[in-house]
Amino acid sequence: MQKSIVDYATFEDLLTIDWNKTVSSALQKMKESGRSCLLIVNRQGDVTGIVTEHDKESTQPLAEFCQRELKVVPLKEAKEMNALKAARYMRDNGFHRIIIKDGDRVGIFTSTDFIKMVAEGN
Repeated sequence: MQKSIVDYATFEDLLTIDWNKTVSSALQKMKESGRSCLLIVNRQGDVTGIVTEHDKESTQPLAEFCQRELKVVPLKEAKEMNALKAARYMRDNGFHRIIIKDGDRVGIFTSTDFIKMVAEGN
């Protein structure tokens, strides 16, 4: 049976940062933790954005930074994404990561996960 991106996504140990911090503080946290991205969360704990190593140093508050559209793939749709569909989605949207939402649970599928998926023949 062919696996979906959900089988390769990470749903645990994702690093987050409060939206009242700055972009520069988020980049520093990523550097210290050795991670390539952080999920931005608001006061209610909802994911409102993502900051990655590709973002530029800035004193801009993450709350303002989050105003750009965040694309989240519902779990049902993610379960239907094989490697080809994921590649097209990432290419068409210019993403290196896909955020997956399952109720209150959030996961992330990265381009590295995509490489693992293809290497295993999925």
